Amino acid sequence: IILRKPNGWETFSHEQISDHFDCDHHGLDLDKPLPNQQQWEYMRRKYNEMVDDSVKFDDMVPPTIGYTLRDHTPPPFYAKYIQDFDGGGRGVFATKNTPKGWMVHDGA
Repeated sequence: IILRKPNGWETFSHEQISDHFDCDHHGLDLDKPLPNQQQWEYMRRKYNEMVDDSVKFDDMVPPTIGYTLRDHTPPPFYAKYIQDFDGGGRGVFATKNTPKGWMVHDGA
């Protein structure tokens, strides 16, 4: 189901928009596939058209793999939707060996 923008959406708070589009439920849906490269390009074009045309999406790491970390290196992991992964669903997989206890992402 695709919900349309509500009247007056320009004045909505983040929480009101999230509630309208039921973002919490959508975010917890682990059965939805991850976007492919074509879908990422479409979303980026729409962001530039509708939000901010000055934003450049020029990361050297394709969005289907992740994004460049602060030290300008690719992430040591990638996300993937795998049907055979413990009954299907999303997983995060290492792209290189990582020492035990090593922080692969700090959320920033």
